[in-house]
Parts: sequence; C-alpha cells; structure tokens
Amino acid sequence: MSGFWGWGGWDAASAIATTGATVVALWLGVHEVLMRKRDESDRQSAQARLVVPVIAEDHGEVVNHSAEPLLELRIIRADADVDGKPVAVRWPEDAQRTFRNVSAGQAHYLELQKQS
Repeated sequence: MSGFWGWGGWDAASAIATTGATVVALWLGVHEVLMRKRDESDRQSAQARLVVPVIAEDHGEVVNHSAEPLLELRIIRADADVDGKPVAVRWPEDAQRTFRNVSAGQAHYLELQKQS
C-alpha cells in the first residue's frame, strides 16, 4: 500500500482518534464533577431556605424546617426592621451562637440585649 492510508497513515489516524477520545473522556469527567457540585449547591440552597429566623423583642429563634439535619448552625449577625428602619440586633458576648447537629424541626433560641 502506498499513500496516506499505508501503515503510517493508519498510525496517524489511530493517534488522532485516540487523542480525540481522550479529550472527550476528560471533558465528560470534568463536566460530571461540575454538575455534581452544582446539584449539591442547589440542594444546600434549598435546605437553607427552610431554616427560618424570627426576631422577637427579647429573643431570636432559628428553626430548621427542612427534613434533614444541619451539621452546624452558626448565627453570625442579625438585622431587624423597626418602624421601617434597619436595626442591628445584639446579643450578649457569652451567648452560644454555634449549634451542632440541629435535627429537622428543631429550634434554637438566642437571648437578645435590650437596646438603650
């Protein structure tokens, strides 16, 4: 055989096909990882929407309304709307603000400081 499709031509075509298949396999793997990360992020966001905070006059309450437990619930800051104006909510420095293993339906309370 002579020309491109001789032994050298088949070797080149085989190398190109193998390279192409490898690139496609790598792309599919990366795509799968990205889709799983996006799905997990969406799942976590949906669960976070079911964790509801309520601020009353002298305490705050956070309830896990989701069907799954939370591994960690951390209260970082809170703001309230008083007479149409945002007000930063304060709590005592020694108040517990990190809760671990919060079961479905479980609530946690946080005593608030009175504003002077």
